[in-house]
Amino acid sequence: EKAAIGASPSCSRERACRRIVLASAVSLQGVASWVSILFHDTCFRHFLLTSGVHGSFQEGGLEGNVLNLVERLGWFVIGLMLGGLVLFTAYVARTCSCRCCCSRMDGESETAASVC
Repeated sequence: EKAAIGASPSCSRERACRRIVLASAVSLQGVASWVSILFHDTCFRHFLLTSGVHGSFQEGGLEGNVLNLVERLGWFVIGLMLGGLVLFTAYVARTCSCRCCCSRMDGESETAASVC
């Protein structure tokens, strides 16, 4: 007779770590979104499509470089967004690989994916 064992302690730790990674990814994306909304004038230079890219900043241009559209705080926001994307990708990859290693041994017909 099999006793219901449940998930192993290592699987529980794995699940907790994945939740922390997911929460971190969501937090980074949320902070990046709010900063870009609240401080859009500080993140990005004002530029109109009718302005020439080669014009000076005083004329509304970008002085020949499209990367001048992004200010220093804007690069920070982009970094936050990329960090959140990397963490979310790690979460998805680890969750998919967990389907093989985490499982229950209680005789039920649950798949490992539903456990993890």
